Amino acid sequence: MTREVSRPVSVRSEDDLDQLLGAFFRAEIPDPWPAPPAPARRTPPPRRSTSALWSRARSRLALAASIALLVSGLLLLGNRPVPVDAPAATSLMDPSASRNLLPATLPFDLENPPAAPPSKPVKSSLMLEQGGDGRTGIKITVEELVPGR
Repeated sequence: MTREVSRPVSVRSEDDLDQLLGAFFRAEIPDPWPAPPAPARRTPPPRRSTSALWSRARSRLALAASIALLVSGLLLLGNRPVPVDAPAATSLMDPSASRNLLPATLPFDLENPPAAPPSKPVKSSLMLEQGGDGRTGIKITVEELVPGR
């Protein structure tokens, strides 16, 4: 007894699929390909009105005038001489400056600044924590180490 087994559609080979797709797309293409449309007669562009030309010319003139004003202002300000009696720019700590900008009395002596307090050993950590509401925060922990531990 012989039995015929038909293959399911999903088990077809790639060649069968290519043939099926090729046949489908050939059937969708019109057999006599339509001729391209005839080109339309070209008409000259419409003439611009004189007001549009003046508007463009005015905007270009305004741009040129603003650039000229900017350049001339830079040239005039750049060549301005510095008055002789003006104090020169000096450092805040320069003792020979004609005008010292520091206050008359300082809370400490400049020649002998106060010594930094002795540093204590510390342990620090940095962590990111996310709360139940989805927001993330930074947690910084600094612990002073006790000697003898």
